[in-house]
Amino acid sequence: MPFKAVDVDTQKTVLAFWFDESAVLRAKHPNLVCPCCGEEVSARGGKSKHVVTHIFHKPKEGSRCPIALKYKNRSSLVHHTLMVNAVWQYLEKTTPDVFVLDVDHYSSDLPERVPDIAVLDSDGRIVEVHEIQLTKVTTAELDERTRSYDDAGIECIWWFGKGCQTEDVITWAKRNFGYCLLPDNSFFAQEDELKDFAA
Repeated sequence: MPFKAVDVDTQKTVLAFWFDESAVLRAKHPNLVCPCCGEEVSARGGKSKHVVTHIFHKPKEGSRCPIALKYKNRSSLVHHTLMVNAVWQYLEKTTPDVFVLDVDHYSSDLPERVPDIAVLDSDGRIVEVHEIQLTKVTTAELDERTRSYDDAGIECIWWFGKGCQTEDVITWAKRNFGYCLLPDNSFFAQEDELKDFAA
């Protein structure tokens, strides 16, 4: 369930977050490609279909795109979409104007990672990433993912949803960062919308 595409006609980035209905997105942007691989993509879903509006690769099967592979066989995608959108909105309000936010940012400098949200400097370099984790995860997995960012000199900030707020994860985060981001429903007010997007 990728979040963004590029309009071939205008060369502007289009975010699925901006549209409640995929039909509206497709009508306004009929010629879309993936910003990572250049393959043709389109939009589907929407409130009327009880699925969050999202981008998909055409054809979906066989794509080697890092962004398409990131979302292959993922669970909790609706919840993940809402949380990424909520963190995005929060960062838009708190990130200094000298930085640019990007979602599902692919960089050839970091080909093994496609962060949920990247903070870019004026030269387009990643200076910080925000990863949203909803499902159970081991601290070894977190070490591995974080190390790839550390090795590239990029700060990684983790947001842990309720499904992975285990004692091990909380201890790991506090030991490594001095804090642990455990957003609740008051921060992610959009979680209330989950009932409208039941699969």
